[in-house]
Amino acid sequence: MRLTPTIITMQIVIVSVLFFVIALGILGKGDYEDALAEEARYEEFVCSGAWGNYKGIELDCEQTN
Repeated sequence: MRLTPTIITMQIVIVSVLFFVIALGILGKGDYEDALAEEARYEEFVCSGAWGNYKGIELDCEQTN
């Protein structure tokens, strides 16, 4: 099988798309973990009385303490 310019271009496109999808997956996981950490921080501060529950989220402060 000969590597023609068309085949080389297709290979570059495929590798680029795979790289892009993997990068999005890694970044999306990081965003998700940051959101979970922020939620835990919010709950900790609201339940300790440092912040008011300005988001109006129903929290189980007995479980947090």
